Amino acid sequence: MRDLNISNVAIIDRLEMEFTPGLNLLTGETGAGKSIIIDALGLALGARGSADLVKTGAKEAVVEAVFDNPDSEEIRRLADEAGFSLGDELILRRRVSAKGVSRAYANDSHASVSTLRRLGELLVNVHGQREGDELLGPEGQMAVLDAYADAGEAAQRVSETFDRLRSVEGELESTLTDERARARELDLLSHQVNEIESAKLDPGEEEHLGRESELLRNAERLRELSDRAFRQLYAGDDAITARLAVLVGDVSELAGFDKSFAADRKQLEETRYQLEEIANSLRDFSARIDDDPRRLEKIEQRLDAIRTLQRKYGETTAEVLDYLEKAKARHAELQGADERLEILRAELSELEGYYESEAAELRSIRESSVPEFVAKVKSHLAELAMSKARFEVSLRDNPRGRTRRGKDRVAFRISPNPGEDLKPLEKVASGGELSRLMLAIKSSSAEPKGYRTVIFDEVDAGIGGRVAEFVGRKLKRLSASQQVICITHLPQIAVYAEHHSRVVKRSGAGVTEVESRTLGEEERVEELARMLGGERITEVTRRHALQLLKQARSYS
Repeated sequence: MRDLNISNVAIIDRLEMEFTPGLNLLTGETGAGKSIIIDALGLALGARGSADLVKTGAKEAVVEAVFDNPDSEEIRRLADEAGFSLGDELILRRRVSAKGVSRAYANDSHASVSTLRRLGELLVNVHGQREGDELLGPEGQMAVLDAYADAGEAAQRVSETFDRLRSVEGELESTLTDERARARELDLLSHQVNEIESAKLDPGEEEHLGRESELLRNAERLRELSDRAFRQLYAGDDAITARLAVLVGDVSELAGFDKSFAADRKQLEETRYQLEEIANSLRDFSARIDDDPRRLEKIEQRLDAIRTLQRKYGETTAEVLDYLEKAKARHAELQGADERLEILRAELSELEGYYESEAAELRSIRESSVPEFVAKVKSHLAELAMSKARFEVSLRDNPRGRTRRGKDRVAFRISPNPGEDLKPLEKVASGGELSRLMLAIKSSSAEPKGYRTVIFDEVDAGIGGRVAEFVGRKLKRLSASQQVICITHLPQIAVYAEHHSRVVKRSGAGVTEVESRTLGEEERVEELARMLGGERITEVTRRHALQLLKQARSYS
């Protein structure tokens, strides 16, 4: 990483930092904002962003990380997938608004946060203050071993097969558990389907029967009305049609004298024909009226049957028929459950076979990497003045059986001193020993991936004096092959830096800001003297700082 530019993150207003190859050290008082810088870098590397990170009063936070010569096969593939071009540098930029809206860019092209994360994983390995707790547990230790063994693809296959296996197991268990309920539902559905189908419903039947029922219940009155209307129109002594015939004759005679009556005569003739048709309809209607009580009873019984089905299955006949189709489909689905059980059992057996094979392959990868990993850690421990320490990595069957990480349980154990039994990491009493062990493990896990930049956030927890000097030397050696950025409070580590920056928090006029300054030779001596003796710097502490620098340079 060449540059890191931060704007409006937490208490940082604007901060521009440069880094060089080799060992880069950040020092400063506790609470000065050093860890905020690492958190801000995390945004550019695809970490989760939120509005809480935006400086109070600012519209958005912006973080930009610049990397020189980013050319590699994996990064080129990612650039092709994401649709951005690679040049002599790679700029990862992240913007987070005060409303929590996040935008990501790679070389000024829009990119997804996951793309930034994948690029960040190839470029930077961050070892934070909280990682030590993770390394004390079996999951964290397995992750370290898998990273060293480059077992990511094999572990991913195991994880995916495990998830599929669990899904099939859950469906199979649910299907078996519901067997009695399935039988009860099948019986109910069979009854419902038979009940509806036996009724042989017709969507228009209810309306037709309703009209017929109405006619039958009022047959006498309807016959009386239609007969009287027929007589008045056609059959009575003084029928309207007879009188209209006389009227037509009179107007026809008038039309013979005055042609203006011709239209009136035609209209009267049409009216007479229409009235005669109405009379015929009344006669036919009267003839059709049937007051058969048995027919009325059958209609009412049929309507009651239809309405009973509607009360059970839908408000209308159409809804009852729709329910019938759904019930038949569900019935067929439940009848096919036996076949589904066989399919699930076969699929489960196949997945179990896949899982066992993939888990065995993953264990083989892990086992084959253990001797080299242990040797690496021991080598790093020797450089940290723990040459007599014993370190062991054991792979045993996980008592939980199958897991998403395979069937193994990884355990790191150490004996810091001769004559002591091997103990789990969490049982190591000395904070200094634990810190050195963590550095050795982190250094080992960083090597196989070939990270361009490795960041250690306060690797010096729990150590001091002579041990800190060994840690500084270790970081110096590690920086020969990788860029190392380290936050430290110990001058014994800081003296090994090739690029030393001091982070300062300044407050005034109700505003708090963070500044970073690359230290020149004299400023560096002053900072080391401050780290040695506190804010009250004396000639003694300056001489001590110069002596530490001289010793560090003679080592390098």
